[in-house]
Amino acid sequence: LINPYLFIEMDRKGNLVNPSLPEEKGKEKKKKPIPPFLIKKVRIIKGSLEYLDRKPRQGPVLTRVRDIDVEFHNITFPPGDNYSSFTVDAIISGAQGSGSVKGKGKIKLKNKDTESKIEIRNIDIVPFKPYFQDKDDVDITRGFLSLDMNLKIHAQKLNAPGRAKLKDLDFKSGPGM
Repeated sequence: LINPYLFIEMDRKGNLVNPSLPEEKGKEKKKKPIPPFLIKKVRIIKGSLEYLDRKPRQGPVLTRVRDIDVEFHNITFPPGDNYSSFTVDAIISGAQGSGSVKGKGKIKLKNKDTESKIEIRNIDIVPFKPYFQDKDDVDITRGFLSLDMNLKIHAQKLNAPGRAKLKDLDFKSGPGM
């Protein structure tokens, strides 16, 4: 796929609003199961994603991801016990500049077990304030996040040791000393 665009919207309860899936009407005749098959490679080049999350209490967050380059290998349907490998490169836009996200690993689609290495560089944290900043907290006006993480999910348990670095933090000035 070249230059695909996807808009995803979640409501305040965390439910998918957009894209909406058609509702099933009545009972359908029993269909024959689809025979298993393998997709050896899927590639997305220069994709774009806009993710609108209305769940944060402090207000909605719109994340713009651009120049998405994704490659998947060995995807089976129905999902089996095999791992599918993937690589991801993307740019996340922010008011103070753009940062990069890179990931490489494998996922078992049947149960979502995952092993991957993730590298995030210079992501502008200001657009993400509704996730971590409360009304009475000191207001962050500038800052960037870099992160290296080894992500593992096994039996729905997350283990993600890593190293995070915040730089160029600025806070809104106020009265007082």
